[in-house]
Amino acid sequence: MTDSASAFRIAVVGAGTMGAGIAQIFAQAGYPVRLQARMCETLDVALRRIRVNQEELIRHGLLGDADADAARARITVTRNLSDALAGAHFVSENVPERLDVKQRLFAEMDQLAPPEIILSTNTSSLPITQVARDTKNPERVVGFHWFNPPHLIPLVEVIRGDRTSNGTMDATYHLAKAIGKSPIQVQKDIPGFVGNRLQRALEREFFYLERIGACSGADLEIALKQGLGFRWSVVGPLEHADLAGVDTHAATVALLFPLLSTDATPPALFADLVAKGRLGVKTGAGVYDYGPGDVDRILTRRNTMLIDFIKVLKKHPSLRDPSLG
Repeated sequence: MTDSASAFRIAVVGAGTMGAGIAQIFAQAGYPVRLQARMCETLDVALRRIRVNQEELIRHGLLGDADADAARARITVTRNLSDALAGAHFVSENVPERLDVKQRLFAEMDQLAPPEIILSTNTSSLPITQVARDTKNPERVVGFHWFNPPHLIPLVEVIRGDRTSNGTMDATYHLAKAIGKSPIQVQKDIPGFVGNRLQRALEREFFYLERIGACSGADLEIALKQGLGFRWSVVGPLEHADLAGVDTHAATVALLFPLLSTDATPPALFADLVAKGRLGVKTGAGVYDYGPGDVDRILTRRNTMLIDFIKVLKKHPSLRDPSLG
């Protein structure tokens, strides 16, 4: 922790899964945090979630007991938005993905917070420009998209709205670096930004290949987890093109791009599952069925493997920041 961190206050508005994890990360990096939600029950659950997250990190040697205690002591909870914003230097909003809700909230925060305070929105798809529509100071509104689980996934997207200032972009980017994240700057306020567009493009081909019978869904998941995902975690497409030979890569692209799926509608699989009430783990069934204890086992496995990869990133920092190696 640095003196500059301890003097820089963070307001986290919204205390669900994302807000709790974000408050945790800021606090572990040494920043005093005020975590706000409208209901006491939400704040109680958030504090329990933070403790559970930290216990997991402690078990895997990524966090010490004393550091965990000190981080939780930096988090103050409140139900009052004005109290949360008072004295804050940076605001992280994490309320549900509804444009009207965010617009009302940002208009209110714009009135409560001095104009030099950055107001960030953690949205995966809503236009930053529209979120800032009713503010008088849209230059200080920026997208700050975290990926779930926020306390484990390194990537965050810093997204420019039409009127976001360069200073707001730069300050948010450097703050993300200071808390140990791997930020990217998204310079166009386009639907889905970068991470979700890449994900959906791959999913479109995934479901197309399953639909035409090229491969089963189970085997396609193996192909992604044991092949592309395994390699892309250490070598991206541009590096891979160089390693494979740009001429070879160009020829493959020229052959396959015209043959890839151009489906513009979601796969029927999802509509069928929704119609049957199979909505995933929250209903006990989705694509797969889930019995007692299954979800906890899946989440434990996921988090353990993500934590193992965090250890790899610590051992090989150039994977997180290519300029280091």
